[in-house]
Amino acid sequence: MGLLETFRLAVDVVAFACRVVYVGYAKREVCYDTTHFVRKELDIRGSRNGLRVFPAVIKMLETRRQPFLDLITKVYPFDEVEQALQDWDTAPEEYAKILIDLKT
Repeated sequence: MGLLETFRLAVDVVAFACRVVYVGYAKREVCYDTTHFVRKELDIRGSRNGLRVFPAVIKMLETRRQPFLDLITKVYPFDEVEQALQDWDTAPEEYAKILIDLKT
């Protein structure tokens, strides 16, 4: 059972154009300022099967393994954004994720 504050906080702190996934239920009805949903272009979802995934996620966090880095196919410096988009457009099946490095 979740706290009302946690449900609202998730919507408050999530970045624009992101997804909030709730696993479990609040103890009481949760009221929201729905302008956050529209202004932030949020995707709000519920999940009922999270308990099957949690043990693997907890183990990943405990071992500090970060498999999400394996999803990045190629890193391009910021000044090569046009090339990154051309490469992706030419062979989209070869790219899972393209990362644009803003530091360069």
